[in-house]
Amino acid sequence: MAARTAPSAKNDAGANQSRYALGVARPMLTVTTALGIALRERRESLSTHEAAAAIGITQATLSRVERGAYRPSVLTALALSRWLGWTMEQVLEAASTPAARRVAEFSPSTRGGTARG
Repeated sequence: MAARTAPSAKNDAGANQSRYALGVARPMLTVTTALGIALRERRESLSTHEAAAAIGITQATLSRVERGAYRPSVLTALALSRWLGWTMEQVLEAASTPAARRVAEFSPSTRGGTARG
């Protein structure tokens, strides 16, 4: 029986290039935290570059926070809290909360999940 070899990196790269050349889009990364949802909603039509510049963080950091791939540091959480109008506690809690929970629970107009009267 002949030994099987793993596909080479060169062949894999060629396959990816031809796939993208055919117009097949890359898979969309999903937002996995409440913070990611809030950031995407807040930046609306802004690109990640524009929003990151307005916040005062790098585009890469913003992208990772939106995807839930990075929990913000204290300085990043401070910048995000100012931009969102949230407290740092709300930002840090939303960063570790699955996206299934409602973002409204973290908004400044609510407290403990219920609207202020």
